[in-house]
Amino acid sequence: MYKAGQVLLIKFHPSSGNELKKYRPAIVVSDVAQNADKRFVLISPLSTRQPRKKNSLEIELTDVNFLREKSYTMLWYLRTLDTRRVKFVLGSLPPKTMKTIQKRLQKMFT
Repeated sequence: MYKAGQVLLIKFHPSSGNELKKYRPAIVVSDVAQNADKRFVLISPLSTRQPRKKNSLEIELTDVNFLREKSYTMLWYLRTLDTRRVKFVLGSLPPKTMKTIQKRLQKMFT
């Protein structure tokens, strides 16, 4: 079972249209999906592209050593995926970073 704050390598293909493609890291943002059904995980993908404008839903990750490049969360792109798309666990975010993400998600949904 995956836990909130873990960063996973996810296989996003096959995809459709403008959806994310290829392998990319993603943050487990909540344990809720797996509590409901262990076959699924709720994630927020990461991107190395800096946002064009300041978006309160994107957080620069600078305090993790298992990512090769500076990465940004895409909290607006939450997805529930089958755990068979998970290739492996890359690491875990620091608790302070995860708290920031959880606060942003709460703000987004209220």
